[in-house]
Amino acid sequence: MTKLVLCRVFAGLPPLLECGNVPLRQCPILYPGPRVGQIRPPGHHKACVLIRETVPPLSLYGCVRLGVCVLSAIPSTCAIMPLALVHSRSPATLELPEYYGLYLGLGFILLLAHPAFSLIRTLWKRAGYRLGAVWYLLLPAWSFGQGIVHVYEAALLCLFLIANALAIAVGSSNSTPEVIRRLGQVAVINLIPILLGAQMNHIANVCGVHYERYSRAHHWLAVVFTAEAILHTVLAVRQDGYKGPARHVPGVLASSSIGALAISSLPFIRHRMFELFTNIHTILVTATLVALWLHLPGSSLQRGPRLYLLLGSVVFVSTKVGRFLNIMYLSVSLRASSLATVQTRGDGIEIRVRMARPLQFEPGQYIRLSLWHLSTFSAFEFHPFQICWAYRDESDRQVIVLLVQPRRGFTRRLVGSSSRRYRAFVEGPYGKSLSVGEYGTVLLLATGVGIAGQLPHIKKLLELYEDCQVKTRRIALFWELDAEAHRHWVKDWMDELLALDQDYILDMQLYIPGRSLSDRGSDSTVKKLGTHGRITLNYTAMRADQLIASEIGKRKGITLVSLCTNPKVTRAVIKVVQSVKDEAIRTEVLDFQP
Repeated sequence: MTKLVLCRVFAGLPPLLECGNVPLRQCPILYPGPRVGQIRPPGHHKACVLIRETVPPLSLYGCVRLGVCVLSAIPSTCAIMPLALVHSRSPATLELPEYYGLYLGLGFILLLAHPAFSLIRTLWKRAGYRLGAVWYLLLPAWSFGQGIVHVYEAALLCLFLIANALAIAVGSSNSTPEVIRRLGQVAVINLIPILLGAQMNHIANVCGVHYERYSRAHHWLAVVFTAEAILHTVLAVRQDGYKGPARHVPGVLASSSIGALAISSLPFIRHRMFELFTNIHTILVTATLVALWLHLPGSSLQRGPRLYLLLGSVVFVSTKVGRFLNIMYLSVSLRASSLATVQTRGDGIEIRVRMARPLQFEPGQYIRLSLWHLSTFSAFEFHPFQICWAYRDESDRQVIVLLVQPRRGFTRRLVGSSSRRYRAFVEGPYGKSLSVGEYGTVLLLATGVGIAGQLPHIKKLLELYEDCQVKTRRIALFWELDAEAHRHWVKDWMDELLALDQDYILDMQLYIPGRSLSDRGSDSTVKKLGTHGRITLNYTAMRADQLIASEIGKRKGITLVSLCTNPKVTRAVIKVVQSVKDEAIRTEVLDFQP
């Protein structure tokens, strides 16, 4: 049956599936017509799946997003350029660093071919699930801090370090000048992907790269580049001696800029002055590119380090321009501009952004937000926030809602800005969306303000369930709160979700460590809330591993476990799912976890 459907789809014909004994195109559930007074025929379940989707016409927003993606794709074109430039040269004349640059460019091109990787991933799972399970095992927490790092990430890092070492050492014949030259050349090659930036961008987003993995890749590329630049400088000074700054002004400026970048990027400095760090970082990178261009020996653009530096500069500029166009389109229109209202909810903060143009986003995605006049340099500060909710106001303008838990810096300044309006600049959306409709059981876990990432998934699932477009039979939300008052952050939205859930497929479990309810009037550790008691309040810590193990035992169909939790809970859940070794259970960690 599947082959018949695929053949007809590729032939341009509508798929002839059946719902029970009724052809798909005649099924009143899948093609319901008017919603008013709709009667479901007996014997048909609500969760029939609509396979054929209509493609909406390309809107102005879609055209602009397409333009931004095309502009952001310039770096991929730059990665292909070295292949054309050296095509006329014999492979025997290529040097090892040039081979390294070619393979790095090929790797970047393959990364852009995301559908091909999806096919490889599918074949990989079918060919060897057990080997794949080892490949995705988690490294111990002490190895890379509290981050969630898989074995394959460490393997890729080791392969990257080995490739750099071979490109520098093999064939150098223990010649110090040759090692110095290769160190500089390989460092400039590594600079190309670094210039995509530390923050998420459209290139990484299209490739489906996770936010934390992208940050780690940028970090290790920058560490290796800095180490190679330092070695290049030290060996060059030892070889030729230092003859004063007048002879080495570009080199001294480049080394100083790279050193300043390395020092300002140290964690204890970056975390304390993050807003200032991001602005200084851009200035220092620009100074480094100019100094390196002056420092490098003149050569043809068909070979040599200047080619790689030119490509890196194009990557840097096109990424910045693409981001700027994205911000301007979403935040400014001929009729209005985006405005943000800051409101306090207990010890939390709610930001409502009235968009200048509608933002098309999927559940689980996030934006980067800047508020003018919040502080002196706030116009240049962009901070990531999960999109928690969205609705239309009385003037039919889209309003997106962000939930913020104050910590320090930007979020701490929001505490004293309640009930004020700010000019808002929005960038995004970023992050991949989950295809939740194909799962019979959907388990969503959140800790703290991570609930902002899970509520949109529940809303979308319930809406699709009412339209008979999902297979889902059970939705379970498990949320651990830092304090009982935090449940009022999302109380209104939870009530809306309960109103949407007409068939009672939604189960909400809230966990509060300790027993902090002052007016409960009893010693009970469990309390029922919501319509017909469908929200359970537990005054105990959430044992995520035990919950997931219990849910797996009574699941219905293929199961999805979605995580927007702290690293401790995420690690515990992933280990439980991996221990089950069942291909019908899939774990997804949301791209951004506040």
